[in-house]
Amino acid sequence: AASDVYKRQEVWAERGSTVNLRVRPSRDAVVRVRVPIGEVVEVLDETNETWWYVLYLKTTGYMMREFLREQDG
Repeated sequence: AASDVYKRQEVWAERGSTVNLRVRPSRDAVVRVRVPIGEVVEVLDETNETWWYVLYLKTTGYMMREFLREQDG
């Protein structure tokens, strides 16, 4: 539900095989890790309409919201 503290989202993109997880909510920020398409992350904070702060495995960082979608099912 939307009220859950942690929302699980699937990493998705039309092109490419990975999505960048960055140290700050900026395209200029250093990439902390490249997350493969199809992986699931937990949304810790909906920082703004462009960037969300997420947890992937044991790594936190910012991912563009356009590359996240609700898991099927």
